[in-house]
Amino acid sequence: MIVRQLHRLTWRCINRIQNPLHGIPHDTLLVQVEAFAQEYKMQDISSILQKGALLAQNPGQFESIKELDEKDLEVIRREKTRGCLKIFSELC
Repeated sequence: MIVRQLHRLTWRCINRIQNPLHGIPHDTLLVQVEAFAQEYKMQDISSILQKGALLAQNPGQFESIKELDEKDLEVIRREKTRGCLKIFSELC
């Protein structure tokens, strides 16, 4: 009984929290990430940051992110089944 109540309360809280990346157009998000990388001297990893931002924007739809290659997808699939990304996928 207590577990169910806690579960419902948790989902109510989660439903109230909006992903700050939600609604940012794809191209705009990539430009913002590139600007961030330049500002903080991380141009050498800007493609990784872009992939991360796209994944964070919509983790439940990672299979449709064209910037992710098959190796990226394999890692994400493995992490999702192991639990690390399961939480994020359930939020979407």
